[in-house]
This record gives sequence, C-alpha cells and structure tokens, in this order.
Amino acid sequence: MSAVAQRSRLKHRPRLRRRRIFSRRGGRTLINQSRTTASPHDALPLLPQAFLMLGCATAVVVAFGGFLPGQIFRPAVVGAATYFAIRMDRWLGLRLRAVLAMAFGLTGTVLGCGIGIPHTVSDGLSLRATAGLVALLLGAPTLALGLITLIRTIPRRQGKSRPRLLAICCIPLSLAFFVGPLIQTVAAVNPPPTHLGLITPAARGMRYDDVTFTTSDGVTLRGWYVPSRNRAAVVLVHDTGTTRSSVLAHAVELARQGYGTLLFDLRGHGASDGDAMELCWRCERDVTAAVSYLSKRRDVDPTKIGVMGLGRGGEVALTAAAADRRIAAVVAEGIGRRTPVDTITLPLSPLGWLQGINELTRYGFTTVLRQSFPPRSLRGAIKRTAPRWIMLIAEKKSLDASRIYQKVSPNNVVVWELPRTPDTQAYEFHTTPWEQQVGSFFRDTLYPRVLAR
Repeated sequence: MSAVAQRSRLKHRPRLRRRRIFSRRGGRTLINQSRTTASPHDALPLLPQAFLMLGCATAVVVAFGGFLPGQIFRPAVVGAATYFAIRMDRWLGLRLRAVLAMAFGLTGTVLGCGIGIPHTVSDGLSLRATAGLVALLLGAPTLALGLITLIRTIPRRQGKSRPRLLAICCIPLSLAFFVGPLIQTVAAVNPPPTHLGLITPAARGMRYDDVTFTTSDGVTLRGWYVPSRNRAAVVLVHDTGTTRSSVLAHAVELARQGYGTLLFDLRGHGASDGDAMELCWRCERDVTAAVSYLSKRRDVDPTKIGVMGLGRGGEVALTAAAADRRIAAVVAEGIGRRTPVDTITLPLSPLGWLQGINELTRYGFTTVLRQSFPPRSLRGAIKRTAPRWIMLIAEKKSLDASRIYQKVSPNNVVVWELPRTPDTQAYEFHTTPWEQQVGSFFRDTLYPRVLAR
C-alpha cells in the first residue's frame, strides 16, 4: 500500500481516544475507546451539564431526614457520583453514555415523582419539593433520551429489528414492575410532613393533659390524654398521613363513656420526633410505649388497656398486641396487607396477582432503603393475640381481607361489615351504631368499672 493511501485511510478512521486511569506510580493501565467525535446517533451532547444539574437537585433532596451524619454523607455520595459520571462521559462510548444517562434520569424521575410532587401538593414549594420538581424536569427527558439512544445502538440482525422490538416491549414491564414500585417506595419512605390540627379535646368539653413519652429506640412521642373515670383506658392510633387530630372524635366519644383516651402522633407525624414511613414498620414500638405510659398512671388499671387503630394504625395495633400481653383488646378499622406474607396468602384474581408482584417489589425496595425487615404478618399477629378479643371494622376495600383474617382465628375475632362505607370512615357515616358496637366491645373485653349516673 502506498504512503498516500495509508494517509487517506488514517485520515478517515474514527478518532481514538486514549485515557490513563491510573497514575504512573500506580501502573500504566490504559483504556482504548473507539468513540467518534461526531456520531450520527449521538443525542446526548449536553449530558455533562445535565449530570451537574441533576446531581445538585438530587443532593438537596436526599439531604433531608435522618440523623446529621446521614444528612452529610448522602449529599457527599451524590456529589462524588456526579463528578465521576462527568469525568467518565469524556471517554465512554455511546452505548455506555446512554446507560449512564438512563441511570441519572431514572434517579431524577423517581425522586421527582416520589418526593417532589407529593411534597408540593401537601406542603407547597419548599426547598426539598422544589429540588424534587427540578430533578423530575431534568430526569424525565434525560431518561427518555438515554433510552432512545440505547435502543438505536442495538444492532439489527440481517435487516430485521427484532432485538429493538424486544427492547421496546420490555419498557412497559419495567414501568409496571420496577419503576412504578420504586416510585411508590420512595414516596412511602419519604412522606410529606403532617401538621397537627387546631382543635383540642378542650374544644369538645374534655379536660386533658399534654403528655410526652419515649419509645424503646429513643424516639420522643407527644400526645393528649383524657383521664379515665372507670379505671379502663384506650390507646387511639391514627392512620399514616394524618395526626392524632383525625381520631379526636373517636376519643371524645370513648371519654364520654368513662374511658381514659390517649391520642398521640406516630413517629414522624405531627409533633412527634422520628422519621415517618407509610408502612409503619417500626410503629409497634410507639404503641408499646403508649401502653407503658398508661400502665403507670394511677387512674388506670394495667389489666384494662385496649388499643384502637385506623388504617395502618389498626395494623400497627394488631402487631403490637401480638407482642405485648398487656393489651387486653384491639379494634382495627380498615386494615389491609402489611407484609409480603399477607400479600402471598390472600387470594388474588389475575389482576390481583400483578398487584401482588408489585407489592412484593415495593416491600423489597423498602427493606433496602430503610435497612429494616418487615414486621410480623397480620395473620401471624392475629393468631398470636388469641385468646384476647379482636374486632375488625371492614369497609369497602378491607372487607375481603377482614373476612380472611377472621378465618385465621374465628374464636376471638369478630367482624363488623360495612360494605358501602369508605375506608376508615365508619364513625362519620355510622355514628350511633359505632358508639354501640365499639362501646359494647370494650365493655365486654375490658370490664370497666360501672359509672354512677
């Protein structure tokens, strides 16, 4: 080959970039990458700038919550990952750049949908909510561009596009069983802040005390306590996303019947300390601490303490009763599935099986993000609570689950079915029957002292 032909061939050869990833002292390992300076498929020309802005928004979002060391460590990790990604973009090939864009875009999309939107709707444009929205606005286009670029780089086989079609068909499955559960998990682990209402028991004509007590893992909880007049007392546990104000009407009615009522905010809710979590996997300790507080009061007989919970609060009450024998009776309203065991054992339709897979994925993500394992299943908790009595108030969505839980231990579980009532709204829609049903249940299980008329 002549010298002119060799020079022409070298001139049209794609430019090779040679990068050193180790220092001279540490070695001479080199990496060769055949990345052309201008590829017709390159849709990621501003990827470093997107990485920088996404990294800043992500660092602000993850800086909130937890203890101070975690608030420093998480943004530092995000900053290091962002710097590394920007440096790698200079020498990576197009396909790897697309994968990197998808990773950063997915992170921004998940944080924006799981934190930015819910916090904006609930708490307005706070710093964390604004950063989440910015991450969403940057992450969604970056994820889409990375995905499109990656699909375009998949080689065809003899002029056919079957590999690309297969990759496109995997997108809905990924959204249903990976991205969707991941967004739901992030939203569950980072719920918006809840604020205590302005109405207190005093506004309903009840004398009460502001109380504070501490859980076994050092979380300070705050609540209201209406003293008992019949030596019996009931702990009221609110649903996630609410505060003790949501069970104030229930507490006032029980207090009028003579029961001492303790309303408190679960960890991370209202005025209580700690980190909130939608699944309430550690809130059994909150109920145990509330029972310990009541058992030390002079106006309460320690053998006459009951617990009532709504929604997730009812699930927490059942799980706490399985481990704490001081709880004499439980009323749980609107309970569903709390652990993977509950999801697997409940009968499901074909659509329900897909929901079950989704929930199992969520539980797995929650275990990783919160570094905690699921608590005892509701089926196991109901079995362990026997022979103490349990009353399940079953509305629309919780009717089937409550019937199944009753079959687990039919000798000590009673179900009050309200098939046309929205979940956790039994008192609002059936005030008089609620007073009769719940009042008679606690009278038969706690044996309160008869009040003089």
